[in-house]
Amino acid sequence: MAIANTLRVPNPFQMTPPPAWWLKEMDLFDKRLVIFPSQQRMTFILARRAVRSKGESPHDLKGITQNPDTLIMASNRLVRVCEILPGVIWDQRVFQKLAAHDIERQGGPREVANRLDAMDLKRQERLQKDQENEVAARAEDAYRAYAYKTGTRISLTPSGQHGRGETTPNKVSVHVQKPVPPARLVTLT
Repeated sequence: MAIANTLRVPNPFQMTPPPAWWLKEMDLFDKRLVIFPSQQRMTFILARRAVRSKGESPHDLKGITQNPDTLIMASNRLVRVCEILPGVIWDQRVFQKLAAHDIERQGGPREVANRLDAMDLKRQERLQKDQENEVAARAEDAYRAYAYKTGTRISLTPSGQHGRGETTPNKVSVHVQKPVPPARLVTLT
């Protein structure tokens, strides 16, 4: 009896196929999922039947590929989802990971694209706000440094309750005179 979600292809590495209960769970999870043994590596390939495309293309930059897995997927209109190692414990974790990353279960392509756009916009707004805060902090530091150098007082009190005030810096006299030594006391003997 052939199961609809497996392909009858050679198993060159003689890997133990997934159990029947797991294949039934996979069919309940998604009727379009298909699993088959890789012809190149010691893994199982989990793929999905294509709906809007012709599946994985057998053409690469140099012409038709020689990858037998790609040729199998192209002939059966499949799109690769992931590869599963043969020593894995066949359980629900595979389906949980698939559900977490499945576009169809996340509301479809448009919904996922809208969510990704919203995340990008939020990230961009946060970056803009962080940059504005940094510029404001640098400007405040620069103003305080300038005020300190020119002798301008930023605030009359430490808490800043009275607002800003200015004081004029002490003027340095241009006419500096040589100090006169104190008069010597002469003692008479």
